[in-house]
Amino acid sequence: MEIPFSPSCERNKEPILQALKKHLEPGKRVLEIGSGTAQHAFYLTKSLPGVIWQPTERSEGLATLSLCYQSFAIEQLLPPQILNVQELENWPSSSFQVIFTANTFHIMPQENLSYFFKGSQRALEPEGKVFIYGPFKYKGEFTSESNYQFEKWLKSHGRSQGQRDFEVVLDEAMSQGFALSEDLEMPANNRMLIFEKIG
Repeated sequence: MEIPFSPSCERNKEPILQALKKHLEPGKRVLEIGSGTAQHAFYLTKSLPGVIWQPTERSEGLATLSLCYQSFAIEQLLPPQILNVQELENWPSSSFQVIFTANTFHIMPQENLSYFFKGSQRALEPEGKVFIYGPFKYKGEFTSESNYQFEKWLKSHGRSQGQRDFEVVLDEAMSQGFALSEDLEMPANNRMLIFEKIG
């Protein structure tokens, strides 16, 4: 079977590494939500010595992730696990220092944002951090014409999909005991939102 490949992961993996690496010292444990083709998991783990990476995917995506994992497997990259964000009882408990997710917020229904931050609160140790990569709107406005066109494409593939408002994400995070640490500009009109657990 041909191993799935994501061109967007290939394009953005190095900028994501640059944003993450100052926060990920050896020994840090990372829980990735929505690992997809495992390209980020493999590249970032390979590039960050001593960091332990746990890839996860929804039940319907686990077969694809597992296939990709078999081609990438290295010691620091743990076997894939199922994690549906809505199933809070299945989130690990205080096991990780970092949660990372890329290009998932505009795919998951907006009501899942609350589950995401509740689960992150459960999974992270005190002062743990959440890294969220992807496109966002600000005050209801798209940051570029390309993001506006991307939104039209998303809506054509599912009414629940769409770029989330930064302000909505911030409110959800704060309501679950997180504070915004950084909002980084990334290539191709993306952002990296970094939140720190304070409660």
